[in-house]
Amino acid sequence: MEIVNKIAAKYNRKPLKIAENLYGISIRRRRTHDIVIQNDVTIQRISFGSHILFDVDKTELKENGKKVLTIVGNIFKGKLGAIQEIQIQGHADPQKSSNFSSNLELAAHRAIEVFKHFQELGIDPTRHIMSATSFGEYKPVQRRYSDMAYNNNRLKRDNNTSKKRKKNRRIEVVLIYRRTY
Repeated sequence: MEIVNKIAAKYNRKPLKIAENLYGISIRRRRTHDIVIQNDVTIQRISFGSHILFDVDKTELKENGKKVLTIVGNIFKGKLGAIQEIQIQGHADPQKSSNFSSNLELAAHRAIEVFKHFQELGIDPTRHIMSATSFGEYKPVQRRYSDMAYNNNRLKRDNNTSKKRKKNRRIEVVLIYRRTY
């Protein structure tokens, strides 16, 4: 909860509990959750709506996106001793990109931009394991790792409204914490 509370405090907000171990933070004065944080025992998943970090179909970080990542990255830096690995995951919706051959490529470039920004903040991937990867449109927010029956029909259903597609366009930063015994 420390990271959740610190991010929310930077925006003079209180985190809103969405569900058990799931919190939303609105950094703009709207009712949407711009940052969603899921806490598990050894994993914390921080999801940024792409509208916060990037313009549509672009990979250059917006100025506001840089500010958000700077705030969050500096909070991470204070916890690096407890963090075993940082995974930066790019996600997209199935709508075709006009600038890239696939949404897998678009999401990869976005994840790499976030990686580079964290690196510029002083998170050194030679000291702290950090990666950038892309799921493209293939892992919408509704999909679970345990769902072995997932298929193209479900992928279409998980993206059949503009609201669902907007949720699926995101960057997730996954923090894997060291186990303490």
